Amino acid sequence: MRQDIIEYLQKEIKRRCELPSNFFGMGCFYHIRAVADNAAILAKQFGADEEVVVITAWLHDVASITDYNLYEEHHIHGAKMAKEILEKFDYDKEKINQVQLCVLNHRGSISGERLSLEELCVADADAISHFDNVPSIE
Repeated sequence: MRQDIIEYLQKEIKRRCELPSNFFGMGCFYHIRAVADNAAILAKQFGADEEVVVITAWLHDVASITDYNLYEEHHIHGAKMAKEILEKFDYDKEKINQVQLCVLNHRGSISGERLSLEELCVADADAISHFDNVPSIE
């Protein structure tokens, strides 16, 4: 498990959520943290790559919290941003591709085909998190 990346993402996502320019406020941080927690549980339960799933969970809404104008296509922009961030850590290229696919296909409102266990874990964790944080649906 690349704990260095996960620790960086936890701090960086929190920092971005605290910025006045983040339309969603800190509620989005709590949502993302819940997605990461739920995704780790699902990865263990279903035998998915927990590292890929947890890293993706921290990155799945990165475009939305960075720039509200990217919200409608945050899954597309987020996949690109995830690659840029992970390349700085010299992260494995195949795992970067997996993370990008998971970010791209995490949205329940977009009916994309989820082919990997990792994609399913992240998408399901995202959906589950909304039950933990009902105001996030507003």
